[in-house]
Amino acid sequence: SFHKSTCSSSNLEHNRRTINVPHSDPSRRHLNVCYIDEPIEVAYEKLFGKATEEYNKGKKPSRQIKNYYQHIMNQYQIGQEKLQKAISSGASKAEQRRIKSRYPKPYYEVIVSIGNSECYDGAFSAVGEKAEMTAEILNRYMEGFQRRNPHLYVFCSYQHRDESQNHIHISYVSWTDLPGRGLPVRVSENGAFIQQGLTTGEFLDYGTIRFQEQERLALSEIMKEYDLIATPNKHSKQHLS
Repeated sequence: SFHKSTCSSSNLEHNRRTINVPHSDPSRRHLNVCYIDEPIEVAYEKLFGKATEEYNKGKKPSRQIKNYYQHIMNQYQIGQEKLQKAISSGASKAEQRRIKSRYPKPYYEVIVSIGNSECYDGAFSAVGEKAEMTAEILNRYMEGFQRRNPHLYVFCSYQHRDESQNHIHISYVSWTDLPGRGLPVRVSENGAFIQQGLTTGEFLDYGTIRFQEQERLALSEIMKEYDLIATPNKHSKQHLS
């Protein structure tokens, strides 16, 4: 299973276990793996600090961007408000997608898992006979994620082994330095996918599809080394917050 969502469906405190998680097992929490945990403000400064300074040179104070992270957050919140108004007015799915494509997302998150807690009599659950194997496969998958996706900057990533099945949360900022409006280096998922060769930029959704195909393939290739054959999961429920 490879599920991609925007920051609106993500909860970094849940990922970090800094809040109570009722459906987790505290006695297994020590098994969780932190791959990276960097404040998103620090990630933005690393990615866009110099570009923000360059953009501000020679501009009037009123035209300068004081804090790029807050700038993107403000644009995102305005975009979300427009989207909610459109939904309330009965906008079509196509119109909703058009609105979504017009404002930046501060970060995205993917959740990756193998099997579920019921299949094969629970063999792939967090306490099943395949649990150590799936944890190792997910570790190896995570090792190559940033290398495969140089324009998706991972700032927070954990493997959880204290829930019903082992899974990874990967939170990342998509960025591009292609010529365009705004900062010379800026937030852009479409630009990131173009630079990674996943889309021509004409169809925004196509980049996401290619990205998910790429990642499912990477995971399935690792699984083959453990004599496991991956089959896509048919999602029957909406993503849970």
